[in-house]
Parts: sequence; structure tokens; C-alpha cells
Amino acid sequence: MTRILIVGLVGAACLLAPERLAHAGPAEQASARFGEGREAMKRGDYVAACVKFAESQQLDPSLGTLLNLSVCEEHQGHLLRARALLEQFLGTAESNDERRASAEQLVRSIDARVSRLVVQVEPNGPADIRLSVDGQVRGFDPGTPFALDPGKHEIELSATGHSNQRVSLDLALGEIRRLHIVLQALPVPTVTPILRSDVPLPQEAVRDTKQRSPAVFYVALGTGMAGALTIAASAVMITSERSTVRAHCNDKSCDETGLAAGQRGKTLVVINTVAWPVAIAGASLAAYWVLFRNQHSQQKYAVGLTATAGQPSLFFEGNL
Repeated sequence: MTRILIVGLVGAACLLAPERLAHAGPAEQASARFGEGREAMKRGDYVAACVKFAESQQLDPSLGTLLNLSVCEEHQGHLLRARALLEQFLGTAESNDERRASAEQLVRSIDARVSRLVVQVEPNGPADIRLSVDGQVRGFDPGTPFALDPGKHEIELSATGHSNQRVSLDLALGEIRRLHIVLQALPVPTVTPILRSDVPLPQEAVRDTKQRSPAVFYVALGTGMAGALTIAASAVMITSERSTVRAHCNDKSCDETGLAAGQRGKTLVVINTVAWPVAIAGASLAAYWVLFRNQHSQQKYAVGLTATAGQPSLFFEGNL
């Protein structure tokens, strides 16, 4: 009977423990998390232990929790993270703290095991080189070693006007790896003239330029005519859509046919509005070439094609 009573009391205490912890202050909650972290470390579950120690440190920071968290991170192979925590501990702990010796010894152990990488580039390479390690941009000093945790890493170098270079590494404990990377310059944009007024034509192709209008004239004339036709066509269609709206709408509502006609009418109004300046600009430029073609026959112009990274674009040089 007594044994049953003891078991019942222990069970009740376990059920009430989470409720008491929920109402406890930050210091009590931190102490509980710390205890759970110590138990996890004894079991060898360093992942769970780090989580508990981190929660405890956030609730109620203490040097003891910080030191245990650094040991936990070191056991997981996060050497640089563990070293940063140890530096924080050593920078805060009193000079007579007995735990300093253990922390300093662990720092020396980490320094002996951490990997180091030396990245070298061409002496006359670009000045704005950017280094990324595992997707994180970091400072870059060519030829100067920097520490990394042992294991797999993705290294990427980039610079303006150059192609990115990526390298996958698997660093061993205490390894010093030298990596020489050459950044390849991207192709310089090329210009290929397709029509020039200052390039001599073959003798059989020479004609009286005063009797011909240049290609720009025909482009402008075609643009003006297209704009004028668009204006006329859209005006007719707008009139038709207005008639449909009047037939299918009253003062308060419209049926589906009336609503659709109204929406098409709005679109046609926008098209008509845009077509006016296009038509005026094309017609004006064509008239300009007709009136002043003699003067333009003395001027130089060029139309060309540029190609950058496989993407062509058209350009025009000259005075209009």
C-alpha cells in the first residue's frame, strides 16, 4: 500500500512539474534547461544538449552555460563557433576563475584542428573580387589564410566583368589548403555595322543619292501610316462598341454583352490615344527627311548591331 502511494505521488509530481515550470521565472526556467542539457550531454546527444544550453543562455545568461555550450558545439565539429563562444567566455570571466585554464586549453586544441584555406588569384586580376563561402560573403585578402571548419565547403569567387568560379572542397582536420583561381574575363561587346553612310559602295551599286530617300525615311513613313490606320480603325470600332453599350445598358445596369462592349471600348480608347503621337512622330520625321534630304546627303549616320553575352541589340549613330 505504501509503495503504491509513493508511486502515485511521484507520478503526480511529474504531471505538475511542467505546470510549475511554466509559471517559474526566467532564472528557474534557465536552470531547468541547463539540467536537461547536462543530461543530454551525458547521453552523448550533443544536438539536443546545444539546443537546451542555448535556450538556458537566452533566458538567463551565465558563464557556466556559455562554457558548456562551447563544449557542446566543439563535439559537433563546429570548431569556429565553439572558439567564438570560448573567446566570449575568456573575455568576460575573472582572471582568477578556475575554469579559464580549461577554456584556454580547449582554444589551443581547436586551433590545432581547425582547417585553413589560402585563396590566390592572378597578380593582375580584377580589384573588386568577392569571396563567398557556403553562400555567405566574407572579407577577402588574396594569399592570406582563413579558418574553416573541417568538412565540405563551397567556395565562389566573382568580380565585375568576369565569370564566377566555383570550387567544392572537403577539408581534413588541421589541413592547410592552397587554392589558385583564375577569373575569366567576359567577352567585350562587339559592334558589327550593318549600314553606314560613310562606307564607299561598290561602283555598280552607286546611284544618285539625291533621288533616293534613306532607310530611316521609309521607317518613319511606315510608322506614320501605321499610326494613322490604327487611329482610323480604332475610331470606327469605338463607335460600334458605344452603340452596343447604349443598346444593352440603361442608367443603372448593363447586361454581359454591354459590360464586354464597354471593356473593349476602354481598350480601344487607349490604343487610339497611343496611336496619335506615333502617327504624328512618324509623319513629322518623314516630312523632315523630304524637306531636308539634300543636307542629310552630306551627313554621316550609322546603324549597327551589338552583341553582349549572346544578346543582340540595335543602335543608331548620327544626327536626325
